[in-house]
This record gives sequence, C-alpha cells and structure tokens, in this order.
Amino acid sequence: MKPRYEVIYGGLGAGKSTYAVKNLIEIPDTFKLGVGNFFSEMLILGFGAVKIHEQENRELGLAFKGTTLKNINEDIRNVDYPTLMIDDWSTLARYALFYPENLINTKITNIFESINSNKNLERCLFVSTDSQTYIPFRLHKKISLWNKRLFREADKITRIDYGIPILIK
Repeated sequence: MKPRYEVIYGGLGAGKSTYAVKNLIEIPDTFKLGVGNFFSEMLILGFGAVKIHEQENRELGLAFKGTTLKNINEDIRNVDYPTLMIDDWSTLARYALFYPENLINTKITNIFESINSNKNLERCLFVSTDSQTYIPFRLHKKISLWNKRLFREADKITRIDYGIPILIK
C-alpha cells in the first residue's frame, strides 16, 4: 500500500521546515532526508551551515541523512522508519535543471516508486518551495514540473505563509 503523501510548501523563508518539525512529525518515528545541491553545498560548506543543520537535527533527536538526486532512491529504500521527511523536494529539481522533460519525469517516477515500495513507510512528508527566483521561464517550467507531479500524488497539501498553515487539499 502506498504511504500517505503530505506536502508542506511555501516561499523561501516561510517557515515550512520549522512548521513540519514542530507540528507534523513524531521525532522518534521520523527519518529526515535533507536534500542539497552542488551550488548551495559549495556556498554552505564555506560557512559551516551543514554542520549547524546536522547539529540542530541531532539536538531534536531526529534521524537525519543528507542526500542528492544521485543517491535519493537508494537512501529511500534504506529507511526503516514509519515516516520519511524529504526536505527540500524542490532542491531535487535544481540537480535536473538541464535534463530533458522525459528524463525529469523518469527521475520523479523512480523516486515515487522507491517510496511506494518501501514496506516500512506509512507516511512521506515533502517540504517544498513554490518559487524559484531569477531563472529563465523555460527553466522555471522544468522546476515547476517537480511540484506539479508531487501535488497530483499528494493526499494532503498545506501552504505555509509567514509561519501560518493554510490547508489546500
């Protein structure tokens, strides 16, 4: 049986991850896959934010692993918790920015198949950003494809604006 798909989305700095961690998960039952990309990793590593983020997860007692588009399917298959939190789903799109649309769809399908085939998972919580600033429209459409596919699959969608949840679906 497919796990329940729940989406938390909003703009940059809207409070999506904070809301999800404080209100939607049971820490002992949740495994968090933190998605990074090579551009932000170069910047973040320079300022030590990765270590700070990992420390915050440890302080909460949240099981955590960083992942990338290359490794996410294997990482999902290895989760043995009932709840998986993927934060930030939309970052995966940045890895595939220059992929053709058919390959993007294949990657998304493979991720959903990895989630659906993991017998341990009862719920998957996706944190996603709804805006991508300063990119050409053609590339923005490719990034939007990730959220379009996710939103179609979702059982529940909540938008976060300035820390305030708004139930969409």
